[in-house]
Amino acid sequence: MEIFRIGLDFDGVIANTPALKSIAAKETIGVDIPPEEMLAKNVIEKNFLTMDEYHALQQEVYFEHPQWHEQLKPMPDAQKSIQHLLEDGHTLFCITSRTPEAVSLARQWIEREGIPIEIYDMSGHPSKTSVVKDLDVDVFIDDDPQYLEPMVGVVEHLFLFSWSYNQAYDEGERIKRTGSWSDILSRIKKISKS
Repeated sequence: MEIFRIGLDFDGVIANTPALKSIAAKETIGVDIPPEEMLAKNVIEKNFLTMDEYHALQQEVYFEHPQWHEQLKPMPDAQKSIQHLLEDGHTLFCITSRTPEAVSLARQWIEREGIPIEIYDMSGHPSKTSVVKDLDVDVFIDDDPQYLEPMVGVVEHLFLFSWSYNQAYDEGERIKRTGSWSDILSRIKKISKS
């Protein structure tokens, strides 16, 4: 079995932050936005919020009121799948575009949830692609195609975690779409045996 160095995005892959931002939008500004739509581009294009309102919501959840992270839940099956990958000998990294301040909250959340992986932000790096190069990542999973596209040709196995906000994206042949942690686990087992 081949052992991989696996990079995971935090928001929308490990942690269900789209659901948390949906709750925060309803409670703080009275706007009902389905979690599946909670990506800046979609929220703005569908006139749920303006760009300024979306950034204010992010500030609320990520910085101004860290107690929101107490309501943050892992993606279904994320914890047990991550544990299984670690038990199989893979090395896992969380690689996020969050600011260093927001990474601090993510670290606290990961520790509280008992997810034993290190978080890397983009400090000192121009992009996630630069971070995955430095960490020599073989597999990377993100919910935002803008981060995956530059990794084509850099990371051997790329997966787009499916949400309705990224359904219009044509992932082509180099990026594989996945819809759940059980699917991710199955696919990594399959490619590690090939």
